[in-house]
Amino acid sequence: LVSIGHIQRKQIELASDVQETVAVFEAIDASVMMAADDVGEAGGNGGGDIDLLYTKDQLDWYAIEAHNRACNLMSLGDIPNASRLMAVALNFLPFCSKAVASYGGEMRNTYAKLSLDSGGRQQAFAHGNIVDLFSGGGGGTS
Repeated sequence: LVSIGHIQRKQIELASDVQETVAVFEAIDASVMMAADDVGEAGGNGGGDIDLLYTKDQLDWYAIEAHNRACNLMSLGDIPNASRLMAVALNFLPFCSKAVASYGGEMRNTYAKLSLDSGGRQQAFAHGNIVDLFSGGGGGTS
């Protein structure tokens, strides 16, 4: 049985350019955030619907991969796309395993550095709901 998570991972691995890669990550992010919002509105336990879409291992891979690709783009000077990927990585953290969530501080520091690297210009970051960006949150439950 092939899951949507498996297909999207393959799309990321086979993407031919940065825009395609960022678009897949942002589509996954939108699905995760929508499922999280549905759980929150229903008074759920925070993540039940997400488990139907993606396994924790898949979310761990997405968070790590988005972070690593953001770091690569940052080193190449592509700050806008790096910022978009870091926002996605940070959004995934609350749904990741404790092992991956433990890198939250490093990810938040990288995100903060991206805003400084924008040369003082207002940076258009992806998604306004980056979870616990500077509060030290983002711990997983696994």
